[in-house]
Order: sequence, then structure tokens, then C-alpha cells
Amino acid sequence: EKILTLSCPRCGQAFIDFNGCWALYCGRAGCGCGFCAICQEDCQGPETAISGGDLVHRHVASCPLLKQIGMADKVHQGGEAWTKASRRAKVVRLKEYLGTLTEAQKQHALEDCANELRDLNINPADLGKAEAFGKGAQRGEHAQRVARPPGRQHRRQR
Repeated sequence: EKILTLSCPRCGQAFIDFNGCWALYCGRAGCGCGFCAICQEDCQGPETAISGGDLVHRHVASCPLLKQIGMADKVHQGGEAWTKASRRAKVVRLKEYLGTLTEAQKQHALEDCANELRDLNINPADLGKAEAFGKGAQRGEHAQRVARPPGRQHRRQR
């Protein structure tokens, strides 16, 4: 959830939308955290004045994740640029997180957030999701049971 939902790293307040620069400031009373919209790093508190050269803006200008996803020159754009950067960053962060899990935990986590990933246009298979459907089956169809050949019916052992 921390990776898929843009939220304040200090108080957890979710951000639905914003305009302009990807240096964000939490407006929740008592918080005032300044953070990077891409990597969600907590960069400064409310005691620091907000300005174009503050700690948050300096971080966004040199954010390693923004450079890694090739979007460092787009930090003042919204719309499609933000959607693309956000999606790429989430994929990188998800891969890092999933790499810390066992294969079974990874598959369980991907199954649990499959709907959210689809809503974000992130293909779970790109994150290592095992194919859940039969070979050649369409999304939403269940794999067919394989029929046993005649004479090879399963028998209960007594």
C-alpha cells in the first residue's frame, strides 16, 4: 500500500491529485512534511520555509529514482508525464520490495494487489507474477481440469 498509494511519508495522508512540481507539502494539520512525489522521501518539516530552493525541491531536482526512470526533466509536468513517471517509479519500488520476499510470499503479494496493479496499468507478469490461467486461456477464464485417460481414474487408498 505504501508503494501503490501516493501519501505523506510522515502522517500517511493520501494525496489524490496535485498540480505543478513534484515537490509536495502535506497540508494535514500538525504535519507539514515536504516530500518527493516520486520516491516519497521525507525531506523537510514544517519548520522550514517553503521555497523553490528548499530541501524538497533540491531533492526532487536530484532524485535518484527520477534519474533511474528517465524522468528527471519532467518534474514540472502533470498529466501523462506524471502518470508515466509514477507508474515507472512504482514498478521499480515494487520490484525492490518483492525481491526481499520468498517466491511464495511474492506470488501471494502480487495476487493480493492484482486489481490495484491493473488499475494503475501495471502488468503483474512484469513483476514476476506466475501465470494463473491455463496456457492460451483468456483473462477471466479458469484453467480447465485435465481429464485422466480412460483406465487411469484416481483411486482412494484404503
